[in-house]
Amino acid sequence: MNFVNAIEKIPAMMEKEEKEIALVQKDIPLLKEIIEKVWGKETQLSELKTELSALDRKNTTFTLLRYFTRGSRKTRKTRGTRGRRTQ
Repeated sequence: MNFVNAIEKIPAMMEKEEKEIALVQKDIPLLKEIIEKVWGKETQLSELKTELSALDRKNTTFTLLRYFTRGSRKTRKTRGTRGRRTQ
């Protein structure tokens, strides 16, 4: 009996799947258009990457300048009291 019931359900299932296929096929031209479209933000992304690279170089230069100018100064080493008051 189960086999007969399963066979009887096949036409309804086929009809349901054919409707689903028809709905999906309607979207195919729109989806192809979206896929083939050039991303409009590509030039902006390229410009931002260039700007990031320039800022990174500037930051590196600034950091190196700070490092070398601090290293060239004579620093006094003092022994402090670490926050304790002296009288």
